[in-house]
Amino acid sequence: LHIHAALEARCEQPPAWLLEDAKGLFNATVRDAWAPDGADGIVYTVDWEGKPVVRERVRWPIVEAMGTAYALYTVTGDRQYETWYQTWWEYC
Repeated sequence: LHIHAALEARCEQPPAWLLEDAKGLFNATVRDAWAPDGADGIVYTVDWEGKPVVRERVRWPIVEAMGTAYALYTVTGDRQYETWYQTWWEYC
């Protein structure tokens, strides 16, 4: 998303895959890392199949997820990202 924003700031067209990949990573976080065991929080790591490896909830992954949700909402206007931002803000 940083590259996407930088290209737009230079009036250059960012490649479509940048935004699509950011959405894909975000969706994987929601699907695989948010509360996979029923307890709220983003687990520290998941494997290639999306299964939790390190189940501890540390501070920085959820903060990065919040930043990504906000950035995706700003770029796309899609309210799901605002909803996730609010969910995670309330969790923190």
